[in-house]
Amino acid sequence: ACNVVRPTVEDFQFRTLSVVEGGSLVRPFSVEEVKAAVWDCDSYKSPG
Repeated sequence: ACNVVRPTVEDFQFRTLSVVEGGSLVRPFSVEEVKAAVWDCDSYKSPG
């Protein structure tokens, strides 16, 4: 058996978001974004 030391999550220093930064990640979709997503769905269909 080989003694391999693997890194763990505890070895990393992750940056955390403030409440304001986190809040800015959640917002409603605009009508334009929804329309663009719906109209773009057709392009993902495979032919035949």
